[in-house]
Amino acid sequence: TETEITIQKNENSLRKLEEILTDSGLSPSALNSFINCSLQYYFRYIAGLREEEEMEENMEAATIGSAVHHALEKIYADKVDKVVNADFVETQLKDKQRIEELVREYLSKRFDRESLSTGKNLLLFKVCVKLTEEFLKHEMRNIQQLNDSGVDLKIEMLEGKLEHSISINGKEIKIAGRVDRI
Repeated sequence: TETEITIQKNENSLRKLEEILTDSGLSPSALNSFINCSLQYYFRYIAGLREEEEMEENMEAATIGSAVHHALEKIYADKVDKVVNADFVETQLKDKQRIEELVREYLSKRFDRESLSTGKNLLLFKVCVKLTEEFLKHEMRNIQQLNDSGVDLKIEMLEGKLEHSISINGKEIKIAGRVDRI
């Protein structure tokens, strides 16, 4: 038989929850975690616990995501408040050397150049480059579809923080998060 796990609310957990809701803000990731499993939310955000294996997987996934994110941010940096067309994206996609340099630039913060040339780290590097290229291919198709519909893609913001407060039962609750691109 399965035993139901229940966490009793106490002053410390309620204080931590209120701090999150009113000071730092509830992120979309944290909100999804709560919706999917309130117990998992408690362990991660209130108690600050994570499974060791999950941490290792998250660190590797986070490294890949951050490297791709870094490359794309640099590629689009000059396009804020400008229309992005398929030709621009295609030019970026064809410049594989630049994509590799941008990925290597990020990964060199965590790994020395030599370790990026062999084994698991080389695989990590290649995955990052491939994911960046795949994103750009997908972006090119999206832009072409938008253009066919008479719409342009314009980047309004890169790397912004968005916040919004709502009043619930007389308390101001903050919803906050970082946005990669608008």
